[in-house]
Amino acid sequence: MDIGQAAHGRCICYSCDKGMMRFLRNILKLKAYIFEYIPILLLSFPPLLWIANGYVLLGHDSGFRLDYLSQLPNLFYSWDPKINYGVDWSMFKGFLITQLPEVVFSFFSNSFVAGETMTLIFWFFVMGAGMLLLLQRMFPQPSYRFFRIFTSAFYMYNFYILNGWFIGERAKFSLYAALPIGFLLLFDVFKKNVSMFRNGILFGLLYFVFNGGGVFPLYGASIVVFSITGITLTIVRIREFGWKEIFFSLHVVIAFLVPFLLFNAYYIVPNIYLMLHNYSSALEGQGGIDGLIAWERVISKYASALHVLQMQGLPDWYDNPSHGYALPYLTDKKLIAASFIPALSIGFGLLLFKFKSLSQIQKTFLLLCFLLLPFGLVLTMGTHPPTGILYELAMKKLPGFAMFRSSFYKFAPAFLFPMIVLSGYYIHKFILCMRNRIVTTCLGVLLVIGLLIYHKP
Repeated sequence: MDIGQAAHGRCICYSCDKGMMRFLRNILKLKAYIFEYIPILLLSFPPLLWIANGYVLLGHDSGFRLDYLSQLPNLFYSWDPKINYGVDWSMFKGFLITQLPEVVFSFFSNSFVAGETMTLIFWFFVMGAGMLLLLQRMFPQPSYRFFRIFTSAFYMYNFYILNGWFIGERAKFSLYAALPIGFLLLFDVFKKNVSMFRNGILFGLLYFVFNGGGVFPLYGASIVVFSITGITLTIVRIREFGWKEIFFSLHVVIAFLVPFLLFNAYYIVPNIYLMLHNYSSALEGQGGIDGLIAWERVISKYASALHVLQMQGLPDWYDNPSHGYALPYLTDKKLIAASFIPALSIGFGLLLFKFKSLSQIQKTFLLLCFLLLPFGLVLTMGTHPPTGILYELAMKKLPGFAMFRSSFYKFAPAFLFPMIVLSGYYIHKFILCMRNRIVTTCLGVLLVIGLLIYHKP
């Protein structure tokens, strides 16, 4: 073998070794990422404590049926003969998918009790896993592991979600779980030039599985987050590449919207038909616009900016003296002080830390969260002063906006999503100031435990 051949052989071997090392590093990284889902899974088991000794969750709009096998096929039809003398069932077709997990779990466990418990654990897990997946893509470095796990746990454990567990609101949970993943699919197309066709198909499939029961008003927060994200990233691309990027954004809208409509047409079409033909009568049946605004004022009565920034403001906390757990959070000074930690961490973090060490992708992501925060805050406050007059005006003047009555329940995820991400990021930055790996690890574990203790109900 001559020198050239020998050198060529060494180059090939070197390339193979490099490729093998890269492959092994990717495997190790993948294992590390998978390992992070274990604490999220462990944090999904409270239903084992809530539903014990053969008890089940039924009634009060929970949607769980003891006769689950006959209920699911019934959702294939638009008329339900079992309720009263028959009722139009078409607007509930989306629950065909939302209620599928409990049917599968109950069928294979041959136990309604076990099936219901596994269903609640499943929804707990997918909410945390969705946020974890987003953060693993945005902040993949090992140094951000605490940020990823703490923020994902916070996304699972907050009072908005705890309120939903009262009746096991799977429709709400499904859209809440899908929100970070849908955001990621959209963000990757704009900032990482990922195939819009592929991500559009994934977006359609995502909302086929996590469809909110096909209840249109529950999509309020998702519409706000995706609209602001799309508009902002379009402006960013126009500044970088020129006005032609408007056509790129239009292609993205089509690529995402068409699969969503096609995969979910079985409940979207009936809902649109009902809105076109029954909207006015349904509106009158609830007292007209004035009646809906009166209801919205009741829901938003305590949703002040201060309460929402505390991640509280739920209406039944303040007027119900027999509420199961609210009183200590309104009277205990330590719990009141703890409720301000997320907002204060963001405020002080902005003053103390810069974005210099972050990649452009990470900077854009966090800046987007800062932009989403005030929009989510105002919409979650609903008709509460000082911005409530705008919400009332929208209910009166914007066609169809009246369906977003109960603003707190419809738009809170648009506030919680950026609030939880930003507070998690800055809390992570504060504990890194310790500059000692053992101390930061112990402090990180204590903070996760503290999060759980604070949300002990």
